[in-house]
Amino acid sequence: MSDVNRHDIKNKMMIIQGFLRFSRKTKDIGEIQSLLDKIQDSANDIEHQIDFTKDYQDLGVKSPNWLNLSDMIILASNPAIQITDETGNLQIFADPLFEKVMYNLVDNIIRHGECATEVHVSVVTKQENIFIFWTDNGVGIPANQKERIFHRGYGKNTGFGLFLSREILAITGMTIQETGERGKGARFEITVPNGNWRYESEVS
Repeated sequence: MSDVNRHDIKNKMMIIQGFLRFSRKTKDIGEIQSLLDKIQDSANDIEHQIDFTKDYQDLGVKSPNWLNLSDMIILASNPAIQITDETGNLQIFADPLFEKVMYNLVDNIIRHGECATEVHVSVVTKQENIFIFWTDNGVGIPANQKERIFHRGYGKNTGFGLFLSREILAITGMTIQETGERGKGARFEITVPNGNWRYESEVS
């Protein structure tokens, strides 16, 4: 992971250096501003990559514990998105970084949902597993991207969020996939295996 990040950051630095060389050669204010914007974008990417590296190195360091799902949703909430939470007092056994999963799902809606303004979070029990459905009212995700969005580096931004989310969930046997319909919003489905979920009222 360190070698990959070092390579990616070095590439971004080369891009910044290239734009700086171009900016020194032009006297067009508009072109200079455009180059500065691109330099800023590359610098932001480097910052996000450093943040990702920190989160990734913390993955699995602390023992999993029982987390209240509604509390995690509240911590990840953003004023730009209205969240309807119907998960009740559900608790899940997860890595302490699970909060990042909720944050990344909210961030994904804001960045890529375009017209998305709300998300509905619900749960369904099937064959002793629980499925957490995270459904928004945005543009949805094309069929050919439903799996690729979880690949490291894929996407319009840094491409780390959903990749990291899948890694965090996998620590305690959870999985995530996108099952929405293009044009009707995205729907992320998290599967929590039997034994890794409970309701607070059931705790003795």
